[in-house]
Amino acid sequence: MTAAVSSASGLLALLEEPSDEVKYFALQKLETVVKDFWFEIAGSIAQVEALYEDDAFKHRELAALVASKVFYHLGELDDALTYALNSGSMFNVDEKSEYVDTLIARGLDKYFELRVKLIDKSEEVEIDERLSRVTEVMLNKCISAGQYEQAVGICLESRRLDKLEEVISSVDSVSRAPLLQCSLRTCQVTISNKQFRQQALRLLIKLFEGVEDPDLTEICQILMILNDSASVSRILARLLNGSKDDYLLAYQICFDLSDNENQVFLDRVIAELRVISTAAAVAAAGDVSASSSSSSSLKKDEEADVEVTDAVVKEENEGEEEEGVVVEGIDIEVNEDGDEAKNDKKSKKAKKSKVDDTNSNSNSANESETRANTPSTSTSTSIPPPT
Repeated sequence: MTAAVSSASGLLALLEEPSDEVKYFALQKLETVVKDFWFEIAGSIAQVEALYEDDAFKHRELAALVASKVFYHLGELDDALTYALNSGSMFNVDEKSEYVDTLIARGLDKYFELRVKLIDKSEEVEIDERLSRVTEVMLNKCISAGQYEQAVGICLESRRLDKLEEVISSVDSVSRAPLLQCSLRTCQVTISNKQFRQQALRLLIKLFEGVEDPDLTEICQILMILNDSASVSRILARLLNGSKDDYLLAYQICFDLSDNENQVFLDRVIAELRVISTAAAVAAAGDVSASSSSSSSLKKDEEADVEVTDAVVKEENEGEEEEGVVVEGIDIEVNEDGDEAKNDKKSKKAKKSKVDDTNSNSNSANESETRANTPSTSTSTSIPPPT
């Protein structure tokens, strides 16, 4: 059984020993009893700090951790945070203790203050990289634990829009819309710098539009905060030209905007809607005139094509008529030659017919003479007398 320690004076005496191993042993024991004997250790805090500043001492981080806990109990949170950061891996941010929670909260506040001076006030400040790492570690812990609202708060307080986009983009589509609404409320309440607030709201609009079914009502509310009446007018004009549900949504957005009683903004929205509708009407009329002009030009082109075709046909007909005259002349000559040939044939046929007639006449005369000399059978045949 380990004997209970009633005082830290003996351990503090070991810090004066020349051996580093003895000093290391003393620091290990002091770290375990610091919450009970911090008031005694505070009297020898200079010795502990000297060990941390000694580059030859191999256990400097342990000395820084002991000093941090002593300053924490003394209420010197800035010094406690500084030594906690100097302790490196010895400072366990996952430890569930009041000491760790208090220093982490102080570290976040310190980081927020420096970032506000850098972003909002444009002051030249030097931010400890170890403090930035602690902040990012806490941010990742919130994301891993599903504490997205706390993560959004850290991002906005630290003026880290890149981390804000990363956090919201890592959430599923179902939880993204509520987280965006939470971010909008936090942005309106906690951010006083107008320039950074506008940048954050622009980023939220971008993230809202990236959702599968964006909440146009929230987007228009953000645009009204940004005093961007032109974007609101474009959204309303698109909805009015959409479906029946889009038409009704446009009316609902108008009712919500009118509830804010920003009449100057509403007047600009109305005026810009009229401009958009007029431009759309002019564009539609231009399309109609363009289509009519294109149709008339097509008709003119067709008429010109018909005229060209008629001219070509006419020229072809005229050419055929001229060729016809020439052909007729050739036919005439041919016919004349043909007539002469026919006349020759006719004369030959006439001569042949005369010869044939002469021959036929002589033949008929010869036949008649032959018939006259030859007795007929009717006369030569005798009829016998009756008996």
